[in-house]
Amino acid sequence: MATATSVGTAPGSNTLQFQAQGIFNRNNNLNTAKFHDVTNNDSTVWNPAGNTAGSISYTGSNGLFIGVTSGCTFFIVSDGGFTKSVVVGVNTDPATCPAAPVIVAKPPASPRPQ
Repeated sequence: MATATSVGTAPGSNTLQFQAQGIFNRNNNLNTAKFHDVTNNDSTVWNPAGNTAGSISYTGSNGLFIGVTSGCTFFIVSDGGFTKSVVVGVNTDPATCPAAPVIVAKPPASPRPQ
């Protein structure tokens, strides 16, 4: 699971590819948990969220980002109540970047009492 990475801004070194994968249980039956790749699901949201000096742009498909402006930034990916933030150093060592904000998971919705 990636928590930090780097990308350049020059053609040939400016693309960054991520995949969103995991073992998910889709119907509350622990015996049916299966591996799923949700990288391209309509429900998967890829959001370059950093409001910092560095910037990346999401191409709109396949978890592919492009490095735009040098500095530190981050993005958030979420699907089905799971959320992960990843720090990206654009022409910068990501170890020198501040940590991405901690994402607090929302509890699943519960049915209203009848």
